Amino acid sequence: MKKILLAALFAGASISGFGATCASMSGLTMQDLNTAGGCTIDSWSLGLWEFGLGGSSQTGYAGGNPALSDIAVSFQTGLTNGAGAAGFSVTFSDAAGLGSLSNYFTAQALGPITQSVNFKPIYTISGGPSIAQVFLSVDAADPKDATTGDGLFGIIKFLVDPTVSPDPIIASNPINYAFGGAGSNPILIYNNQSSAIPLLGVVDSYQIQSGTSGSASLTSFTNTFFVADPPTGDVPEPITFVLMGLGLVGVAALRRRNS
Repeated sequence: MKKILLAALFAGASISGFGATCASMSGLTMQDLNTAGGCTIDSWSLGLWEFGLGGSSQTGYAGGNPALSDIAVSFQTGLTNGAGAAGFSVTFSDAAGLGSLSNYFTAQALGPITQSVNFKPIYTISGGPSIAQVFLSVDAADPKDATTGDGLFGIIKFLVDPTVSPDPIIASNPINYAFGGAGSNPILIYNNQSSAIPLLGVVDSYQIQSGTSGSASLTSFTNTFFVADPPTGDVPEPITFVLMGLGLVGVAALRRRNS
């Protein structure tokens, strides 16, 4: 399985001609991004846009198995973290909107049918500054039925460095909502200032289940990426520059006097 994923990541990382900006494609589907060969956001190239690690599956949905055209992707650029590092975000949501049986961000029990759905969007990030910090967050979540509490969903993020062998997975962490309990949100997946990643594969393993008589839903989930924090060295105060200047003047005067 890992070899297959690595091959897909290398193929995605080698895609050339990222002509469209991600801003111009924001709100379109994974299928649109796949067809276009990816997009660019600031100096980064985002490519591949496929299902990985087992693809997608469903039980009980009238709309059939999830497809790339069922998932919308939006982008936000110009972000900074608390230390001032630059970054951007990628958000996944349901292309069909809420309220239909073919909506793969909602599961509900229909008589004897217990709905469940799994999909694992995957994409690559290359070019631009290396990524040093990654967050996963669930947005506007309503993960359980208020009465029965037996609906659940979970997202496990895998960060993959295709330049590392033999084990490409460098970080993973889950956000889980089940039986009224919630995992951390947002969750810090990766934070290594000294080992920022120049070529990154991103996989969100998503699962949602209605339970036997409940429901589960969410609006979207977001991946946020930042480069390494900028240096925080002390900036000399103006008086320091004055003293340095006087010192240089004194050295010059001594040299002139000795000569």
